Amino acid sequence: MCHAVTGQGREAVSHAQACLAVCEANAADAYERFFAFEALAHAHAAADQPRAAKQARDRMAECLQQVDDADSRAYAEPCLAKVDEMLAQ
Repeated sequence: MCHAVTGQGREAVSHAQACLAVCEANAADAYERFFAFEALAHAHAAADQPRAAKQARDRMAECLQQVDDADSRAYAEPCLAKVDEMLAQ
């Protein structure tokens, strides 16, 4: 996320993909994968890859649907909304 914020898109994508790979290798739950896809969405946006950013956003939404804990969903929903705002710009 730090690389994305500073406009280092290529580095951001690399780190976000590594984060997602760790989640997948360790059978992370939907809540953890949600945030990996959030990082990936921000990274692709920073790398000027809007289609890939939208795909990561859509994967966030899929993961959110699988989160059963109400408190976790309540925390994650605004994160998805912020990504939506970012992609709308």
